[in-house]
Amino acid sequence: TTLENVLLTRNRLVSLYGFGAEFHHHSGKHNIYEGTLWHSSTSEVKYTEPPMAMSALLNTFLRMSTKGDHFVEFEVLPSWLHRGEEAKYFQNHLAYDIVQKYLFLMSTALFFIPYMLVFESKVGMKHLQYLAGVTPVMYWSVQFLFDLINYLMLCYVFWASLLLFGAVEAISIKAPLGLIFLCNGLMMLPYLYTIQQFFNSPPLAVMTVLSINYILGEIYSITEFYSGDDSDNPCDNEFKAIVLLKSPSHLLPNSACNLIQNYRGRKFCSPHYKYCNNPSSHMYVKICCEDTCTRAFDCNIFYDYDYLNLTYPGVGMNLIAMTIYAVLFTTLLLLLDYGLMRSLWM
Repeated sequence: TTLENVLLTRNRLVSLYGFGAEFHHHSGKHNIYEGTLWHSSTSEVKYTEPPMAMSALLNTFLRMSTKGDHFVEFEVLPSWLHRGEEAKYFQNHLAYDIVQKYLFLMSTALFFIPYMLVFESKVGMKHLQYLAGVTPVMYWSVQFLFDLINYLMLCYVFWASLLLFGAVEAISIKAPLGLIFLCNGLMMLPYLYTIQQFFNSPPLAVMTVLSINYILGEIYSITEFYSGDDSDNPCDNEFKAIVLLKSPSHLLPNSACNLIQNYRGRKFCSPHYKYCNNPSSHMYVKICCEDTCTRAFDCNIFYDYDYLNLTYPGVGMNLIAMTIYAVLFTTLLLLLDYGLMRSLWM
């Protein structure tokens, strides 16, 4: 049915296994997050936050209902990456991603409505599934596995680059970025060959299916990033350097941006010092150590997006980016309906 086909589309699943990959990404805490909820006028309040989604919703609520003097922190790095107690804390940045995912689903759904009315028997990604020669369940399993492997691989290779080359060097030289691309390609080759043999499908068909999936995600990521104003972002250059590595549905840029902030040689707040917030605009909040709040260089800056603002760089930026992505995705489906993609294999 139409509903079943729509539920099979990747766009309806992106948030589900995006969260799954993020859970795995923070597997050092086994999905149980012990953190500290700080308030500028009160003492610390310990809490345990089991689900990542609830933590992000809590952070969203705090940001939208206060003037910036609340934020949520928890331990996210695997234990073997800790550099002493100081490295345990950094800002939760997932709330923005959750809003982003659902805005994307909403904007994409708007473009699927007329498509479903006209091509009800040909809805969703079953064209690619059919051309790849696999069943829907197997196709979506492959898509999930592909994104999960790609996500974990990029994150851990990035962390390995930081450990091998050091904080500043890992960002200032091209070797780690080249290493990521190299590992990405080498690890995907046996993976693609294996699924091609397992599904008994033409190699070009499998490669095209996965490439389309990846390229659309890259277009969305690039559009999303460059449509905003990040002139005040201290990791602007680093963010631009790695944003091209973002594959569909994973949260590498935000995670990597936080990692850069923590490993670029700046002072960490030790357990003896609280963080203090210095809101400098509606766009971002400076998070500094209590003993260094007067030194701007020691501040980590994290974006505090105004979710109710429909102008840049808030929700409006993502609505535009997601709309462009939805148009491209729907265009691809129309091309498949007219058999243009199938002609590539003949």
